[in-house]
Amino acid sequence: MRRGWASVTGTVVSASAAAFWAYALAVLQPSTEPAPPVEWAENNTYWSRDLRFVALIVVVLGLVLIARGDRVRSRLAIAIAIGAGWLVADVALDRVGVAGLPTAVLLGLVGGGVVLAFAWALRRDEPGGVGDDGRRPLIAAAAIGATLLPVTAGIESPTDTEATLTPSTLVVAALLLAVAVGCAAAAAPPPLARRRWALVVLVCLGGAAAVALRLIQPGERSLVGVLVCGLLVAGVALMSWDWPGGRPSPARHALVGLGALVGYPVLTVFTLVLTAFVLPVGRAMTALAGNPPVNAADTDALYSLCGLVTGVVLGAVLARIADEPFLTPPAKPSRSSPPTYTRHRAETVVRPRQHFTQVQAGHRWDSERDLPDGPA
Repeated sequence: MRRGWASVTGTVVSASAAAFWAYALAVLQPSTEPAPPVEWAENNTYWSRDLRFVALIVVVLGLVLIARGDRVRSRLAIAIAIGAGWLVADVALDRVGVAGLPTAVLLGLVGGGVVLAFAWALRRDEPGGVGDDGRRPLIAAAAIGATLLPVTAGIESPTDTEATLTPSTLVVAALLLAVAVGCAAAAAPPPLARRRWALVVLVCLGGAAAVALRLIQPGERSLVGVLVCGLLVAGVALMSWDWPGGRPSPARHALVGLGALVGYPVLTVFTLVLTAFVLPVGRAMTALAGNPPVNAADTDALYSLCGLVTGVVLGAVLARIADEPFLTPPAKPSRSSPPTYTRHRAETVVRPRQHFTQVQAGHRWDSERDLPDGPA
């Protein structure tokens, strides 16, 4: 993928995610908070908070795509810093209680301005492909997006009947799919044209999975989400990894999918227990935002954080082993390859009607004639 396409894709996706974040904060969040005299929330009451946080993750992943994963000039650190500052602003604005469509439009314009400013700051960079230093961050970003897609598409509410729930989850899932495919395509070794079929498969698979998860009953989405994660992570590897010999290795990508099938539920459950009971991050975020606490009999879980931690771990592993030649058959030597000489270094001198080779270790001469007229 050329740098111009990567910048356009990252800018559009990040700006769209910023617009949704503003809508979720100023329109969805006030409609989901318990109204007086109710003093307690219940399971999944703050589903719009999870969607906002996922939208912020999409913003950061889009900025990574704009920067092409470049770590040399601290662009990656700047993108992460923007996301952290944005999260602090989110909690502060939620505590203030911003509400209304005009406020959402204003916040969306501010967020879009931040994204455009980041892209504008990189406008003078010379066009070109992604360097070796940027491939691994892009692969990790694509894996994070793929891992968060089933988590987002499976978000529930207390009744699961809100009119805005399913459209909102599908919008965020579409943004995750777009940024995951964009990062995977940007990390893919050239030429990208021969990977178009893999791109189409990944897009169709992600879109169908998001819709299917919304059609399935809430209690039956867990196993389907695990399967979706395994397929999407394997698709990211198929799209972004090198193809030895010009063809993908089915064994390598199948092993990646199997690893995701095992790692996704284990990491998600571990993070959920850690952040909901050992270190109650969700309860702390609710208190910082000034919202009514969740009933002690229920769980104030932050599913977006669970998906992010799982995606970071899977993405780090995927990026680390991207260039490892495991389960790859050795390349066959070409018959037309010239022989390799290791004992002597030869210097070839070409003259009209004669061809001499002088071996530095001695004074032996080979030519079209038996003996040369003199040294070359």
